[in-house]
Amino acid sequence: MNKVVEWFVGTMKESYNIEIPIEEVGYESVELFHDEVGTEMIESSHIEKLPNPFISEMVVGIDNDNNEWIACIIVEEETNEWLYHVWLKNGERICSSWM
Repeated sequence: MNKVVEWFVGTMKESYNIEIPIEEVGYESVELFHDEVGTEMIESSHIEKLPNPFISEMVVGIDNDNNEWIACIIVEEETNEWLYHVWLKNGERICSSWM
C-alpha cells in the first residue's frame, strides 16, 4: 500500500475525525516546476524555498458530506524526503506546513 495514501487516511481520521475508505482514495504523483504551481496551492514565499522541480504526491478523497479533500506532499526528488504538505477542502487551502 502507498505510504502517502496511508498517511492521508490516517490524518483524515486523527485530525478531522473523518473516515474515508482507503479503496476510495485517489493518488497521483507528478513532477512540477515552480511556474506550474499557483499561489492558491502554495504561498509564493514557500514555493521559492522548494527544489525546482519537485515531486508532488497528491491524494484525493470525498467525505460523507460530499466535501473534496486534497492533500499534497512535496517530495525532494533525489532523496524522497517529505518537505512540505498542503491540505485543501473543496478547492480552498485550509493548512500548509513544512514537514
